[in-house]
Amino acid sequence: ILVSYRATRKLRDLTEYLAPFGVSVKKIAKIQEVFGDDSLAIVRRDPFQLCRIRGFGFLTVDEIARKTKVSLKNPLRFAGAIEFLLDEAKGAGHLFLPLESLSERCYDLLNREQEVVSLNDVAAALQTAHQEKRIYNENGRVYPYFERHCEVQTAKRLVSMLLYGEAPPIHDLRNEIEASERALHQQLADSQRRAVELCLTQPVSIITGGPGVGKTTTLRVILDIYHRTQPDNEILLVAPTGKASRRMSEQTGF
Repeated sequence: ILVSYRATRKLRDLTEYLAPFGVSVKKIAKIQEVFGDDSLAIVRRDPFQLCRIRGFGFLTVDEIARKTKVSLKNPLRFAGAIEFLLDEAKGAGHLFLPLESLSERCYDLLNREQEVVSLNDVAAALQTAHQEKRIYNENGRVYPYFERHCEVQTAKRLVSMLLYGEAPPIHDLRNEIEASERALHQQLADSQRRAVELCLTQPVSIITGGPGVGKTTTLRVILDIYHRTQPDNEILLVAPTGKASRRMSEQTGF
């Protein structure tokens, strides 16, 4: 009972300390799980240790650190800032940031209230992150390490498909397109028809365009023809979000 009381009291003290920073109960429990009974002492002494816990935003940790007056030249602070900026860029659709841009953003982020680090400090932190394989600097393009790996593997896969892939032959494709138009009660525009022909005769194709130009209709025709003419082959559709996936499934039946 005494052990349980002490643990509860320590958790309560940690919760009270972090409450002004908007840290959720779930995250506080995670801190307690990782650092145990020393959680509050660790957070007070070296709040940048929180950067080691997945889900803690850099801005929250940095705010806690500023309150506790710890050194703002902590290597974990540099690492957290770099990761934060690259994650932010990824959210905007970028796999990498130019080195100069990342350095400037990192410098501004780390010196939001007053100048405490130099551009040389930032450069050294980026070099360390590269050496530790947390980032990859490819001729001035700075990637998170895993994203760079994914991009390279995707490029290799595309090249392999272009060089060695073959689209299954479809006899009399024009008649197949017309059959799908009748079955789906759709009349394709010339550009849509060309897209269908391209997709069904090449190993890799890109169909692009803004909203409302007919991409979904084109996709439905492609799938109808392929499913009808290649019944033994598997069809897989993927989308970057759950909403897009559901919509594509509703529109195509696949």
